[in-house]
Amino acid sequence: MVASRKLYEHTCPNCAGKHPVAEASLPPEFMKQLSPETAKLIQAAFDKKEYSGILSIIGQLLTNQVHDNYATIKPDWKTPDVDMLHRLTSDVWSFSAAKNWQQMRDLTLALKDENGNLREFSAFKEAAQSICSKYNENWLQTEYNMSVASSQNAARWVQFKADEQTIPFLKYQTVGDAHVRVTHAALDGITRKVSDSFWNTHYPPNGWNCRCEVIQSPGTKTGTSTIPNVPIPEIFRTNLAQTGLIFPKNHPYYIDIPRAEIRKSIAYLPPKNTFVTYQIGKKAQIDIHPLHGDKELSGNVDACRVLKQLDAKAKIKLMPILNEHDKAAKKAFYGEKYLKTNPTTCPDLSYNGIIAEIETAENTASSIKNRVRDGKNQADFVLIHVPEAMKLEDAFRHANGQMKHYKDKRDLTVWLFNSKGKIELITKKMR
Repeated sequence: MVASRKLYEHTCPNCAGKHPVAEASLPPEFMKQLSPETAKLIQAAFDKKEYSGILSIIGQLLTNQVHDNYATIKPDWKTPDVDMLHRLTSDVWSFSAAKNWQQMRDLTLALKDENGNLREFSAFKEAAQSICSKYNENWLQTEYNMSVASSQNAARWVQFKADEQTIPFLKYQTVGDAHVRVTHAALDGITRKVSDSFWNTHYPPNGWNCRCEVIQSPGTKTGTSTIPNVPIPEIFRTNLAQTGLIFPKNHPYYIDIPRAEIRKSIAYLPPKNTFVTYQIGKKAQIDIHPLHGDKELSGNVDACRVLKQLDAKAKIKLMPILNEHDKAAKKAFYGEKYLKTNPTTCPDLSYNGIIAEIETAENTASSIKNRVRDGKNQADFVLIHVPEAMKLEDAFRHANGQMKHYKDKRDLTVWLFNSKGKIELITKKMR
């Protein structure tokens, strides 16, 4: 049982295993939600049914922490920040899903007593309350603190990489009070270049409830010739910010869980509970699902930024990548009407409530034609981001030529757009 593991416990002579952090307790509004959600979870476990309410509120709690604390370091988000935030957000939801899976497994095991006999509900409820208290109060407090440390250090890392040419050195820095771990105090003041391999294994956080940070150093040379051999826990001997993680990838919650189960748990949450709002300009916002593809995110965000310039009131959501067999999830996100004509596809976005595919073209005729061809295989509404170097009129001519070959028995709408405007093409059903 995961609940039997002594997660987040430390042995530290300075603070008896409880490293203080500068964060408040779990927010009151969350605690108000937690009690009724816990009751529903316990009842569902007793009835041997799945329940994702706890997953939903914990995912939202940690996501809000990540975005709020990232913003304290980087208030003006740009594309690299959106990329990083999306990776951090995806990790939070994966972690929350793994946590929920392990908790449900422990509750299932608690259905039987030490002798293997099924418990009555009253006895099960008592055992279940203890399990839920560990997961959703005691352990969650440390995870809540971790979301603060990891998100702030991730924001700093994006800034460090952006400034690397002008400020090439970084310095490790502890809080400096009596509660600092001896192992972390030994790292205080170490100065290395941003590119130095030291940061691959020693970039904070370097333990649960770690309060260390790294700051830019105006120096012109390495300040410490040797690196002390300190016993940083193995799962923290990494740079979480480099990989876009809030929690170490070898966390015990991930033991024995197929990655497909984690994705499925997130995909089947109600859409309104999982989309996260991102700032992509001074006044422009879009919603992005944690399961939206990383590889295409940057280009899609850039295209959405242009769309918001053309229509500031447009409601844009970047959709999740779903398994074609997840019919219920696809119906929830795309709607039954879309699925009738596109049962196996996975389009990029919702634009003012219309499911659409977004494509980014290069400055060639063939690229425009290929984007029309690829886009129509995903949705009946295709948005093609035309490069500034190409005139929209030329793009129209190339796209229109491709659409003449369109023979599917459904409507097809194509928008060609750049920051200067858009052109619309429509093909009706073939009769």
